[in-house]
Amino acid sequence: MAKQSIKARQRKRERMVAHYAEKRKALKEAGDYQALDLLPKNSSKVRLKNRCQLTGRGKGYMRHFAISRVTFREMALNGLIQKGVPTDWVIHAIGHELTAHFGIDHARTLAIIAPSHYRYNFESKKQKLAQFAERVWNVKDGSLDEKATIAIEKMESFFHSLNIPTKLSQYTSDYQGIPEKIEKTFIERNWLGLGEHKNIKPSDVRVIVENSI
Repeated sequence: MAKQSIKARQRKRERMVAHYAEKRKALKEAGDYQALDLLPKNSSKVRLKNRCQLTGRGKGYMRHFAISRVTFREMALNGLIQKGVPTDWVIHAIGHELTAHFGIDHARTLAIIAPSHYRYNFESKKQKLAQFAERVWNVKDGSLDEKATIAIEKMESFFHSLNIPTKLSQYTSDYQGIPEKIEKTFIERNWLGLGEHKNIKPSDVRVIVENSI
């Protein structure tokens, strides 16, 4: 996170730019560039750098939201950005815990958790899973349940084709107690209702992790 002094300096520059805006415009129109050079350098708009409005971070600025990509991702992960389209960050949240405990990179943790998550929440996910099967895997035949099941199987097969194992036990033998640890972590963080419907409890997370071992 950027220092408070950086954010304070940014606000000071913004005020200075606004204060001298009309004067700079008048001098430019008059062609008086000598007088323009006498004005403070920071009164020029080009001296302003877009920064995250929440952290002051100057890199990865997203103009549409006025925040940095890092802040945007953190807000999404913590369920603060859920407007328009329902979102489910459960897989990512669990994946981060596996990374923290075992050092498995995030992409692989998603491959571990996703199949288990979708099977456990099959009834609430099957509509989207069937759509996934149709649009990505070109599955045209079968009932809604059959298409949804195929989608999960195809996804697992895709991971395997990239030599990405989809079971935690294939990465480590030290997995005893990890479902309970992650459940406890979620309770401590007050993550008591996750998913797009806020219906996935820490106890559900424990079962999802158990099924992924």
